[in-house]
Amino acid sequence: MELISTGIPAFDFLIGGGFEKNAQILLLTETGSMGEILPLQIMDSKLKNGNHGFILDLDLPTTRIREWLKQFNFKFEEYEKEKKCFLIDGFTNLYGKFPSDEKFIIDNPRDVIHLNAYLYEIIQSIKGLDYGFFNVCYMSNIMLSKGQDIDKIVNVIYQSKILLSECGSSIFVFNKNILDEKSISTLKHIFDYVIEFRVSEYEKGYKRFLKISKSPTLDYIDDLIPFELGKAGIIPSTEIMEEFNRLKQHLKMPERGVIELLGKRIVINETNFDGQFFKSVIERYGYEKAGKIIYSQGKARGRAVVEEFMRQFKPASLSEAVPIYTRFNTLRGYGQFIGELDEENNIIRIKQFNPPICSYFKNFKRPTGFGISGAITGLYETLTGQKCVTEEVKCVAKGDEYCEYITKPIDK
Repeated sequence: MELISTGIPAFDFLIGGGFEKNAQILLLTETGSMGEILPLQIMDSKLKNGNHGFILDLDLPTTRIREWLKQFNFKFEEYEKEKKCFLIDGFTNLYGKFPSDEKFIIDNPRDVIHLNAYLYEIIQSIKGLDYGFFNVCYMSNIMLSKGQDIDKIVNVIYQSKILLSECGSSIFVFNKNILDEKSISTLKHIFDYVIEFRVSEYEKGYKRFLKISKSPTLDYIDDLIPFELGKAGIIPSTEIMEEFNRLKQHLKMPERGVIELLGKRIVINETNFDGQFFKSVIERYGYEKAGKIIYSQGKARGRAVVEEFMRQFKPASLSEAVPIYTRFNTLRGYGQFIGELDEENNIIRIKQFNPPICSYFKNFKRPTGFGISGAITGLYETLTGQKCVTEEVKCVAKGDEYCEYITKPIDK
């Protein structure tokens, strides 16, 4: 399998070394995520290394795209003068006939048949050229086509994707807010790779994440990865993945059939095992009593893990312990943990994305993160010697995007 670098080392790491040759990629953004920058960033690297390409824009004023290209120092205009790339304006005429400074303009972008014919002509003009192409297609507003026959629109996207795969790789960009669930599911099915961007609340503000949710390679990382916008574009954080190598220093097999983590023997189970156990306890004792049982067990287990955790990592305070403990749990496969501490009031707030147990109970309509609540309580009380209470204020089991736990000291 031939893998082609994106020009972004951290992103290559996430997708398993690079994209397959001639891969067709679906990129799903959310408003405010700035995921639209990533394809321009990859395109700049491709043009720099001898590829050609075009940007098809149905979604934004082309002036905005050109501003981004300049802001992140992408050399698009230089390559444009060398006739290595071009920009197609499919946005200006969405709402009537208006003048445009662009050389390539789609007259009637709302007409899916006209749009399909335009794309076909462009693809035929580049097909067979002896250099590879990398193309970026901002396509959300194709859903505004006259008649809005979704099946016909998806078919146009599919045909374009097939034709473009003969010329090179392309990224098709859609804003998830414009698509319905059926369309998203269908599009995910027909593309080789799927990259999703999202914005989530974090530390009284917002944080951006990306996720690779589909790839033909086996070693891609399908977790929520935080990223920043730097001078050169999007910079994914791979700190969690890189720290996995450090975790392996604590993971040992002293004898056959025995695995130890932090000096304690562990057993690796599939996630449904705990989910089925929790379910049987709820069925036997009822929701309220089962919650107390599992919470107390989580607290006891949490204490045992925390005591060894403290011996190994030696955190001196909650402010040191919380970020270490959240990374540690992420590396153990309990989902993506993000923790923050209100030092003035000694309140811990922890968010858990992709929780194994609560995902098992999806659509249960009630919180089910009793075990994690207990474990966090065990951590807090062991570190501080002070009694506390942990409340799960959001839960995937009741329809929230992530689980959120708030731990507060109990007033003496």
